[in-house]
Amino acid sequence: MKNRLAAAIAVAMLALGVLIGVFLAAPPAPPAKVITAKPAAQPAAATGQADAPTDAAPQVWTCSMHPQIKLPEPGLCPICNMDLIPLQAGGGGAEVTMSAEAAALARIATVAVRRDDAKVHLRLVGKVTYDETRVARLTAWFGGRIERMYVDFTGTVVKKGDHMLSLYSPDLLVAQQELIQAARDRDRASGPLRDAAEATYRAARDKLRLWGLLDWQIRSVEKRGRPIETVTIFAPMGGVVTHKNAVQGAWVQTGTPIYTIADLSHVWVELDAYESDIAWLRYGQRVQVEVDAFPGQPFAGTIAFVNPVMDERTRTVKVRVHVDNPDLRLKPGMFVRAVAKVPVSGARAAAAPDMAGKFVCPMHPEVVSDKAKASCRICGMRLVPAEEHWLVGPALSGKKAEAPLVIPVTAPLITGKRVVVFVEKEGAAEPTYMVREITLGPRAGDHYVVIDGLMEGEKVVRKGAFRLDSSMQIVGDPSAMNPPESTDEAAAGAETSGTAGDKVALTAAELATLAKVVPVLTATSAALSADDDPAAAKAAEHLPHLLPGLKDALGEHAQHLIDAAGTLAAADAGIDARRTAYVLLNAALIPLITQHKEALGGTWDHVFCPMANDNKGAGWLQAPGEVSNPYYGASMLRCGGKKDGHVGGGAR
Repeated sequence: MKNRLAAAIAVAMLALGVLIGVFLAAPPAPPAKVITAKPAAQPAAATGQADAPTDAAPQVWTCSMHPQIKLPEPGLCPICNMDLIPLQAGGGGAEVTMSAEAAALARIATVAVRRDDAKVHLRLVGKVTYDETRVARLTAWFGGRIERMYVDFTGTVVKKGDHMLSLYSPDLLVAQQELIQAARDRDRASGPLRDAAEATYRAARDKLRLWGLLDWQIRSVEKRGRPIETVTIFAPMGGVVTHKNAVQGAWVQTGTPIYTIADLSHVWVELDAYESDIAWLRYGQRVQVEVDAFPGQPFAGTIAFVNPVMDERTRTVKVRVHVDNPDLRLKPGMFVRAVAKVPVSGARAAAAPDMAGKFVCPMHPEVVSDKAKASCRICGMRLVPAEEHWLVGPALSGKKAEAPLVIPVTAPLITGKRVVVFVEKEGAAEPTYMVREITLGPRAGDHYVVIDGLMEGEKVVRKGAFRLDSSMQIVGDPSAMNPPESTDEAAAGAETSGTAGDKVALTAAELATLAKVVPVLTATSAALSADDDPAAAKAAEHLPHLLPGLKDALGEHAQHLIDAAGTLAAADAGIDARRTAYVLLNAALIPLITQHKEALGGTWDHVFCPMANDNKGAGWLQAPGEVSNPYYGASMLRCGGKKDGHVGGGAR
């Protein structure tokens, strides 16, 4: 037993020795490698900078989710806190080139810019009303008692001459007796008295006629030789009785309204037009009207009047449309929807071609004639040319205007401030699309009128424009959502580079004034970042008095900047106006301060926020420390990056 144990121990010791020998003979293992995450470098083939010289443009960092962010150093996006990535080199301009296969896969479709007869579709609402020229009121021409009312309820349809009521009047009895006596005296008179008797007879007859009695009623009184106790009053016009203001047996005075009659075979439709619609409405234009009672059955009408006065309460103008209503389907009070398809003459003007060469009555514009020397059938006035009528205006012409340029509504990308389209480049070896800013006119159905920026025959992208714009955003080229920096914007953001061109020489007095301006700017920044409006006004109170001392250094915009300083320091300006003025002041003063930083000898942080100033970017000076954004305050207090490369945190 002991011998077996000893043998086992000997074998184990031998194996251990072999392992130790192997270990000692093997080369030592390399130490563990620590890997640090770094932004991925762009391949030389992708960036095209394999042989770039050492003085190449500095790398710009952007956010994959917010390509408008462009910072000189890596860090976090101030909007979403994502890691910034290097901005790839763009295509060298505002255009996209792709292969024919890629264009087909992206479903890019183009259409030629053309001239066409465009029509602006105006949709208006309103209601049906009475034609005021076809409404009559039957009143009592003399006092008396209503003996009988033949029309005893509203809504009755009457014709001109229908009997309406009979009236007993003591005054009318006396007037009839006067006529009978005057007729007898005339018949008996002779010689010189004959003329006087005739005049008296005519006066008595005219009195009854002016009281509303018809000729045959007057002749009946003369023939009978005695007065008629009750007189029947007849309808002065045909129509519908819309009001009944008296009852049978009631006593009425002269002028008392009894009935109101309206001819509804022709009605008015009063539409409400907003300010943006007024320019497109003209006298004589055709309008289609629909009501809920008869869906799908439009009524045709013509604009006869555009009110020259706007309703200040609703901010609308009444537009009157005349509509024939022979079957009385349109009822006053009905709500209507109307569509006016207005022809567009040229780029902007509305046309009323149907009125060219016509003649209109100045008092009754619904009266239109082709004859030059015609008179109004209502008032007898001489008609005037439609071009001279104030309702029509001078836009009419006997010549047909050139049709405007139009593009499909799917072609332009409208961002609110800018409108861009992608134009296909002619003669390119591969499909190439250039971004171009244009000016649009009104929308005309499925098309937009083009005022400026395109020529007839050019091809614009009507489908796939958003894909092209996204491609340009990714590579940092100008696009619809990422416009190129204009001259004014470059001036507003000049502090991003720390300079504003050539160094401005300052006198000792100007340098001393500038040294006083710096603490005013930093104190104002602290107040605005704290959303403390009164403190901001207090901090900037001396700035309007300091800037005149820098008038020569500030150049031609000095007075504008002094005015902005006044706004910044005004007690009642409000924090929004104060921040706007602060952007302008910083844009001009920070480059000047940066140029003379050593001479000023102060310490401060120069911070820049790419989102401020409506995404154009704006900088500010603040006391050294954590970023405090004066343009957003508490809403995005840490949005911004220091110009020395230290980047603030994301928006909170």
